[in-house]
Amino acid sequence: MYSAVQRLIEQYPALKSFFLDHIPEKHLQLLKNPQVKHILGMLQQKELLISPHLIGFALKKCQKYEKLFQRKESTIHIMYDEQVDLFRNVLISFCSFNEIEKLKTAADLTSFMFTDAKVQMSETETKMGSYVSRELRAFKDSSKTHF
Repeated sequence: MYSAVQRLIEQYPALKSFFLDHIPEKHLQLLKNPQVKHILGMLQQKELLISPHLIGFALKKCQKYEKLFQRKESTIHIMYDEQVDLFRNVLISFCSFNEIEKLKTAADLTSFMFTDAKVQMSETETKMGSYVSRELRAFKDSSKTHF
């Protein structure tokens, strides 16, 4: 899945050019198509590319876990421990390391209240990847909350 998101990000300029430049210049009849209209509207939003970057950042952390499913031998005996590690690694991007460090068992981890503002990092500390962080700094506070 990570590879698919990376391909989307890499091909985004060509996709955007095709819909915003090529179709209006060469295929006017397609502009009447509701799906094409929807795509054109979405591509005009400068925030559109932030989501794939954020998803790619999160998916990169999942690659090790995803590869467990691609082995020939059974991996059921290690999947739970790997899930716990994955969950902890994701939380480290958004919650205080000092709080995550206190979580010693899987039970501690699953009962952890990550929605509690006291354990969350501030916006400037949150790790979302350089592209997402840079783009979100330009957002108004109301848009950040919506995103």
